[in-house]
Amino acid sequence: MGHGGRAGAEGRPCPSSLPLPHRARLPACPRARRGVQGCGAEPDESPSEQKLRELRQETQEWNQQFWAKQNLTFRKEKEEFIHSRLEAKGLGPRAESGQKATLNAEEMADFYKEFLSKNFQKHMYYNRDWYKRNFAITFFMGRVALERVWNKLRLKQKKTHS
Repeated sequence: MGHGGRAGAEGRPCPSSLPLPHRARLPACPRARRGVQGCGAEPDESPSEQKLRELRQETQEWNQQFWAKQNLTFRKEKEEFIHSRLEAKGLGPRAESGQKATLNAEEMADFYKEFLSKNFQKHMYYNRDWYKRNFAITFFMGRVALERVWNKLRLKQKKTHS
């Protein structure tokens, strides 16, 4: 899980899915929050902390896979659209100057509109699932926070009665 007991990944975006780098704020191990070194696994993790960590990881992987596939489809269909429009004009992939031939903004707007219309349902389902997943993550974040407060209060209560 990264160095220093931190969960999540940091770094450059994946070139195929293009999500921004992910920075999880929940340490992989509760002992790491208390400064204990060498905390790699999650032995002291509560069931809620484990569920939160797993939900975050699963959501990140799901999101990465969706956008990698979606961006690949987009690039492929865009190239096919440009190629077919240039061919219809009797043009090749390169202009006389040797530069790559392109279409104007109005022509590309046709592609973008068509692509979005064709993928509307897919994006609608993605958004629905994205909100469901983030609601679940937010729920478990609240649950973990409440459990931590409750555990601190119980610990204080034990100390005052000892």
